[in-house]
Amino acid sequence: MKKSQKSNTNLPQRRMFLETLEDRRLLAGVPELAGIQTNNGDLLSEGDVLNVAPQEIVLNFNQDAEIDPASLNSVTILRSGGDGDFNVASATSHFGSGGVVNIAFAAQAGGAVGNGIEIVVSKSDHNNASGPTIVVDVDGTTVLVDLNTNAGNETTAELLVDAINDDTAASALIRASLLEGDGATDITAAAIDYSPIALSGSNDEVIEAGYIGVDESARQIVFRFREALTDEVYQVSVRGTGAAALSDLDGSVFLDGEGDFTRNFRLDLGPQIEAVVPQPVVRDPALGLQQLKDTIHVYFNEDNLDASLAEDPGFYPLIFTNDTVENTDDLVFLPTDVTYSPGSDLVVLKYASDLDELTGAGDGTFRLRIGAQEYQDNNSLPFTPIQLNLSLIGDAATSYDTATAIGKTMSVSGDGVAAADGTGFTITAVDGGATPFEFDGGVILQIPDGSLIADVDNFEIGDGAQNVIFEFDSNSSVATGNVAIAYTGAETAEEMADLVATALTASGLNVESNVLSAGEIHLGWNQGLSVDLTNAIGLSQEGNTTLVDTAARRVQVINRASFNASNVADAISSSINAAGNSKLQASRVGTLAGDSRIALVGVDSVTASTVFNVAVFESLIVQGTIGDDGFDPRTAIPNPGAEDEPGHRDIRVQNHLLVDGAYLTVPAVGFQDGDIIEVTNGLRSSVFEFDNDDTLSNLSNLPILFSGTETLEQFADLLAAALPDSGAVYSATHQGGGVISVLLVEDYYVDGLDTDL
Repeated sequence: MKKSQKSNTNLPQRRMFLETLEDRRLLAGVPELAGIQTNNGDLLSEGDVLNVAPQEIVLNFNQDAEIDPASLNSVTILRSGGDGDFNVASATSHFGSGGVVNIAFAAQAGGAVGNGIEIVVSKSDHNNASGPTIVVDVDGTTVLVDLNTNAGNETTAELLVDAINDDTAASALIRASLLEGDGATDITAAAIDYSPIALSGSNDEVIEAGYIGVDESARQIVFRFREALTDEVYQVSVRGTGAAALSDLDGSVFLDGEGDFTRNFRLDLGPQIEAVVPQPVVRDPALGLQQLKDTIHVYFNEDNLDASLAEDPGFYPLIFTNDTVENTDDLVFLPTDVTYSPGSDLVVLKYASDLDELTGAGDGTFRLRIGAQEYQDNNSLPFTPIQLNLSLIGDAATSYDTATAIGKTMSVSGDGVAAADGTGFTITAVDGGATPFEFDGGVILQIPDGSLIADVDNFEIGDGAQNVIFEFDSNSSVATGNVAIAYTGAETAEEMADLVATALTASGLNVESNVLSAGEIHLGWNQGLSVDLTNAIGLSQEGNTTLVDTAARRVQVINRASFNASNVADAISSSINAAGNSKLQASRVGTLAGDSRIALVGVDSVTASTVFNVAVFESLIVQGTIGDDGFDPRTAIPNPGAEDEPGHRDIRVQNHLLVDGAYLTVPAVGFQDGDIIEVTNGLRSSVFEFDNDDTLSNLSNLPILFSGTETLEQFADLLAAALPDSGAVYSATHQGGGVISVLLVEDYYVDGLDTDL
C-alpha cells in the first residue's frame, strides 16, 4: 500500500514535466523571441526604466531558430519624438464614397521616415476581370494604384486592400486595412479628387545601428548603437508581417506572419551638462550688451535637479592649473554665489572677482569641475601608483634567491638642461651585466633676425645619404640646385626659424625640424647628421650626435628647460627598453601626465646622477595574466562538459586567439589596406581597419589612416595612437622596436585576426 501511494503522489509532477516539453515542442520551426538583453546581460522587460544607456541589445530566439541575415531590416529601434508615444505614419480615405467605406494606410517602417509616402490613385478600364494594378514608383516612396472600371468587374474596397497587402513591393512600404463599411463596395464610381493620399503623423526617430548582425549560433541578433542614447522612451520593433518580415533560413516567418512585436523601455540617465559659457555676454534692458566677467553659466539638460544640491558651491570648483601637468601647484576657487533656475535648466556661478583677476591666478588655464566635492581646499592629490606589467620579463623563477627583482623606482627631477650632453649613468642588472647610458641632446641650429642675414647666405645640411644647400633669398634669385628660403629681412628670429624649418621639412632630409624658441631649431639625433655654416656667419650650431662613450646606449633628450622631467623620464624608459635585455625593463605605463617616475625591473643598482634619484619600494601595481608563462587555462583546465551541453554557458562561445600578456608586436611586414584589429571581450567589440584609400569594409569600423610607405616603427606609432579610441584600452605605448604595451579594461583582449599581430 505504501508503495502504491508513493507512486500516485508523483503522477502530477510527471504530468507537469510533460506539459513543459510540449510547450517547447510548439516553439520549434518558427522564430520565436525568447528575450531581449542589454550589453550587461540584464533582461529587458516591457516598460523598464534604465539608468545606464545600453551600448547594444541582443535579441535571443528559440533553440531551433536560424535567423536569415537578409531579413535583419525587420528589426528597428525607435526613439519617441518627446511625447512618450509611438505612431507610424498613416492616412485614411473614403475614396469619394461619401463615408460609405473608409480605407486606412500605414507605413511599415516606424518613425518619421514614413511621413511623405504617397498613394497616387487613377482608374481605367482594364478590359478584363483583373483587380487593381499596384506599382511602386522608382523613388521608393510612391505607390501607384490604377482601379479597374470594367463593367461588372469594378474594383471594390476589399479588392484594393488585398491587392496592396499581397504585392511584394507595396507591402514592404505600406499596409492597408478596411476601417469602416462593406468590403464589396465599388470605389471606382466617384471622381478622383482625393489623390494623392499622403501618410503623415509620426515624429519618432529611427535609431541608426552601428552594427547589426546574427551571431554564430544563428539564434541571436546583435544590435549595437552608433551613438550614445539620450533620455527618452525607446521601442524595439520586430516585424512579422508584410514582405519585409523577419524570417528563418528555411523561410519560416516570425510569429507565423500574424503580427509584429514591440517592447518599450525608457532611459532616465543622470543630469547631463549641455553647455558651459564662461564670462557670458547678456543683454541688459537698460545698458544693452554686457559681459559678466566674474560669472560662468552652466546649462543642464531637462532633468530637474535637487535645488539644495544644485546651489551648493562645493560642487563647482574652478581649478587654475598654472599651465603645468602637475596637480601640486593647482589653485582652487569656489563660487561665492550659485543660483539655479529650473525653468531654463541654468546654473549661474558667480566668483569673488573677474575670472582673470582671481587671487594668485596669472596667465594660464582654468578647469571647471562639476558634480564631485573632491577639492575642499588647495591640498594637492598624491600621484597614483605606477602600473607595472610583467609580461615581457619572462620566467620570474620559483625561489626567493632567483626571483626577478622589482621595487626600484627612478624618480626624475632634472629637465633637459640637467641631462647635459656626455653625462649619463650605468645600470647593473641582477645578473651582473652593466649597461652604460649617455644623454645626447642632438643638434640645435640657432637662427638670427632676418636683418642679420645677407641675401645669398647659405648653409649645407646632410643626413648621411644626401646633402642639401639652403640659400636665403630676398630677390627671387638663387644658385642652381640650392633650396630657396624666401625672406624680406624684417623677420624676427622666431619667424626666420619657422621659414628654415619649413624648408627643412620639404627637402626630404632625414632630420628633425622641431622649432623650439628664440629662433632655435632642433635637428634631431641622426648619427649621419652634418651641418656646414661656413657661408652663413649669422647662424650657429650647438651640440652633435657623437657619444663620448661609444659603447653607451643613447638617451635622446633636448637640452632645454622646456624638455621637462617627464619628457626626460620617457626618454630614459625608451632607451632602457630598447637595450635588448629582456630581464631589464622600465615601465611608464599608467602614470599621471606630470609623473616623472620609472618603475625598474631586473635592476641591482644604478650609478648616481644629478638628473634623478633611485628609491626602493614605492607604490606599484604589479599586473600580469595567468597565461603569461605559456599556461593557457582554456586548454589546461578542461570544461566540466561539452560546450553545447544545456546550461553550460550563458554567453556565446568566444572564438579568438588571445594575445599573450599585455604587449603587442607589430609584424615585420607591417599592415595592408583592409587589415582588421579587434578589441573585444567576446560580446562587445571595437573594430579598427587600416585604410589607405578612404574606403572601409564596414562603415562602423574605426579607420587607421596610412600611406603604405610606413616603417615598422611608424606602424607601431599609428596603432598605439588609435587603440585608446576603443574605450576598452586605458593606454597604448610604443616601447620601441614595434612593441606596444597595452592596458585594457578587465576581460578585454586585442585580436589581431589574420595580421600576424
